[in-house]
Amino acid sequence: MKKLGFPICTMLLAGLLASCVFPGSKLKPGDSVGDMQLTTEFDLNIHYLCSFEELAEGTCQIPDTLSEIGISTGWFEITTDALNLTWLDSKWTMTFDGREVDLPSFGTFDLDWEDQKARVWDVGITNPAPGKHTVRYEFYFKNGPERGNHYLDYIFTVVDVPPTASP
Repeated sequence: MKKLGFPICTMLLAGLLASCVFPGSKLKPGDSVGDMQLTTEFDLNIHYLCSFEELAEGTCQIPDTLSEIGISTGWFEITTDALNLTWLDSKWTMTFDGREVDLPSFGTFDLDWEDQKARVWDVGITNPAPGKHTVRYEFYFKNGPERGNHYLDYIFTVVDVPPTASP
């Protein structure tokens, strides 16, 4: 029985450690930052509430009444072939409030956007916490018309929305 104790304890410890999010590890779907949780399940993207300019300037305000919000971005081209070429060999990174995100674990989805073809990362958060938050995407295109390094910052503040008085 003593011979089995060490391997069993080692396996239990390894399982517990594998389920933890260590500082410095990349965030995946289901991981938490404070009370917020990263997800691929959301109905509303931040772009429906704020413009790219508001997000870049940090003037975007999100009501605390939302239980989830997409914080995703992507790229668009005129045709699917052009989008595939631009996306080919591209490199993307993302941080959320200074923490690295494992983008491939979230995946992407394609959509039609204003007569163009878009590919978008499937990243959202649940329980947006009050205060200022920063999302930073950095990406490099080896192919396509916009070759080179790019970045996009989303700076938004989750604000308290006081309840309205009923008559």
